Amino acid sequence: MDCRICFSSAGESGEQLLQGCCACRGSASAVHISCLSKWARLNDKWQFCSECKQPYIGTVASILSEEWRAWVEEEKTECSDANWFVAQCHRAAILNGERQFGEAVLILKNALNVGKRTLGDTHLDVLGAMGNLASAYRGQGKILMSQAMMLELYGLSKQSLGNEHPSTLMTMGNLANSYDDTGDFQKAVDMKQLTLALRQKVLGKDHIDTLFTMRSLALSCKGLGETHKALNLEQQVLVLQKKVVGTQHPDTLATMGNLASSYRQLGDVRSAIELNEEVLRLQTLVHGVEHFDVLRTMGNLAIAYHAAGDPQKAIGRKEQVLKLQRKVCGAAHADTLLTMRHLAFYYYEASMRGAAKNMEKQIQEVEILQLVEIARG
Repeated sequence: MDCRICFSSAGESGEQLLQGCCACRGSASAVHISCLSKWARLNDKWQFCSECKQPYIGTVASILSEEWRAWVEEEKTECSDANWFVAQCHRAAILNGERQFGEAVLILKNALNVGKRTLGDTHLDVLGAMGNLASAYRGQGKILMSQAMMLELYGLSKQSLGNEHPSTLMTMGNLANSYDDTGDFQKAVDMKQLTLALRQKVLGKDHIDTLFTMRSLALSCKGLGETHKALNLEQQVLVLQKKVVGTQHPDTLATMGNLASSYRQLGDVRSAIELNEEVLRLQTLVHGVEHFDVLRTMGNLAIAYHAAGDPQKAIGRKEQVLKLQRKVCGAAHADTLLTMRHLAFYYYEASMRGAAKNMEKQIQEVEILQLVEIARG
């Protein structure tokens, strides 16, 4: 068996091939640590395997972690602390966008120590880095850590920028979303109503950020069981978004998807299916099939098929979604796991016990890998 990077069996100084350092299997699992280290340094990818998208484990994880720290120190000597901090924040923002949250967290925690010392706790770039770190924690599923960071950031933003500053308003919205994540929907509604009032005052009722807050408020209302109120808000937002940004804008399409969900929850399954199908058609035109929003709409359409009493159509659509989510989002992403749980349930309902048990086994394997990552911090 050869190294997947250098394609030879012998590495530097005749080192042996390593296997089992991630979730890769077969020939893709064999690698020299020296090759992996060079690849990580070249591509700035230290924590996750580029093939299986899972975190490195065991000795390899420890070696790469130490080499990453050494690499960071090397970079710091080449520029001022302030410039290095800004560069690291930019790098972490890119990683967040690529959903490489583990690596983003590593970079931001280290960078914030430098940024706070160099620029101060309330510098705008430091506040931005704190927001990015909170987002990375949320992407990892560390909701309470994300919420704690958001609360600290909200206090600092109010103190240094004031309630009506765009950065403070963004932080308020993100903090409200964290309340949704923890199931505290009343706190989420209260915070979003305050954010909405301030955005209407500062930006105007038709501003895209104001409309985004209205749509987000509707989601929290659903969490409280106030689906009719949510439906009314979504209908208002949709009319304004079509006027302001057009039908094919991602925000408009997201509102249409949320409205379809409200129809389904209120028992109007036919309207839900029709609207979801229209959203899927438009999103596919705009983004293509392998896009995060498109996959969510496909999943919602499957749920609507299931609610309409068409389990086979629901299963077929969910299987399609799962295949794409594993490729686009990764096997451990929250949406991927949710799709797997839905499929297991649908399989049981359809008396496909073998398929259901196999899906449950796959879910357990992913959850074990997540626990390993959490244990490693």
